[in-house]
Amino acid sequence: LTSITIPFVGARADGTGATHFGYIFGASSYSNNSNYVPETLKEVIITGGTSIGRYAFDGCSGLTSVTIPDSVTSIGGWAFSECSLTSVTIPDSVTEIGYRAFYECSDLTTINFQGAKAQWQAIEKGNDWDVDTGEYTVICTDGTISKANA
Repeated sequence: LTSITIPFVGARADGTGATHFGYIFGASSYSNNSNYVPETLKEVIITGGTSIGRYAFDGCSGLTSVTIPDSVTSIGGWAFSECSLTSVTIPDSVTEIGYRAFYECSDLTTINFQGAKAQWQAIEKGNDWDVDTGEYTVICTDGTISKANA
């Protein structure tokens, strides 16, 4: 398994309870993601849901690419911590990115934001949302933003 398309992350589309990705593989909590999510899984495409919960993909070390749908408005704290993400696609519907959401995503090079630079700057970002990430570039519909200015 190298790629998967899912309707939402966790047990329910409304983002309540069991909001960790490993749930679909049998993990009882986010702390078990790394034990249940196949290391061969590189790409996740999400087609629905309203949020990416806290710790949703925490420890999914094989994961290199995630696409988030237009229906999502928030990305929780630690959502992608310790992932090997090189790219993530974030819709312009996102208004909040939580504390350390991309913590230790040291391979991150590209954030594909599906809105304008002003919209990216307007997103409420938690402290250290991008601490210990790679030197990424945010690609917006009207230009790019470097990590230093994100």
